[in-house]
Amino acid sequence: MKTVYCPVIDDQINGSDCILIVDVAEHLIKPSALSDRVVWNEEQRQKCLKCQYHDDLK
Repeated sequence: MKTVYCPVIDDQINGSDCILIVDVAEHLIKPSALSDRVVWNEEQRQKCLKCQYHDDLK
């Protein structure tokens, strides 16, 4: 499976994890859906929204 760099995690993640984080960033699902690996706050949301892969997943 293809991986991408995620600025929220600061590591490579698979596409499905990336989509999950994007959905949380766009308020489509609640942050509680994220794994314990992700500490979610507004700063993390902004990192996701500015990521080069963010718009590719819409």
